[in-house]
Amino acid sequence: MVVIFINLMVIIKESYGRLANRLWQFSYLIAFGIENNVYVSYPGFKEYAKYFLGTQNNLFCSFPSIELPILIPEFLRSNIFKSVPWLKRFFIKLKVNQKIYSHIWIKPGVYFDMDDRLSKQKLLNAKVVTLEGWLTRCNRSFRNNEELIRKIFTPNENYFSKPIEMNNNITVIGVHMRQKQELYDDNESFIYLNNWEYREIMLKCIELYDDCSFVLISNLPIDKNYFADLPVSYTNGNLIQDIYTLAACNYIIGVSSTFSLWASFYGRVPLCMISSNKQKINRSSFKVYHNLF
Repeated sequence: MVVIFINLMVIIKESYGRLANRLWQFSYLIAFGIENNVYVSYPGFKEYAKYFLGTQNNLFCSFPSIELPILIPEFLRSNIFKSVPWLKRFFIKLKVNQKIYSHIWIKPGVYFDMDDRLSKQKLLNAKVVTLEGWLTRCNRSFRNNEELIRKIFTPNENYFSKPIEMNNNITVIGVHMRQKQELYDDNESFIYLNNWEYREIMLKCIELYDDCSFVLISNLPIDKNYFADLPVSYTNGNLIQDIYTLAACNYIIGVSSTFSLWASFYGRVPLCMISSNKQKINRSSFKVYHNLF
């Protein structure tokens, strides 16, 4: 991720990861912008902008929003995104005074707290700053602006329908079955459970909550034969429908993922994060997440 601050303007250069990663990254930058009176733009959010009320007509995927009264063509947002790297290279080539432009690169694995006084000083010390690095966070600012962030990323009803008829007598548990995709999920630190292991976890939940049902969500097709005798339902596999269905459940179960973490934050839903296939689950295993870490 690369971010550019121009006086009161921030432009995120890179698109990092997929939907949930970008929701979190954009939200952190929005929170930083609000707390420091900085204008924020995230052109890399281009393919997801149409899904949310706060970005669907927002030309630059920005906060505050610059909206057009028409449906914004995909190619226009794409061209805006492609133009940002040229802007960065232009400033670097000029070798301008650091009070006008500076670049901050955060090494992979290094945490950069934008709420920290020294970090904030680095960011706001020049008229134009590029910030590059995934671990850019500002949890304090994020917590201060949770409600506005939820409002911005409320899903557009054209892409999201009410997922669950909530019944006060039934506990609905969303199960995020993250399955391995060889092209993307080659990180050995991730844990992947098989169908039998997910089934065992669901049976443990039935012991905890006598009258419960499950909504199964996955990034790949689910073999429904494993769950045919359990009270389950399935979504249509659309990203927006999936993540906001999780956010509408009473509880969520899933392995470590920004996807289920976002659903927990957005819907204020207690999440049980599975870190081992032998993990014991009880009611205290569930908690609402308000940040990535």
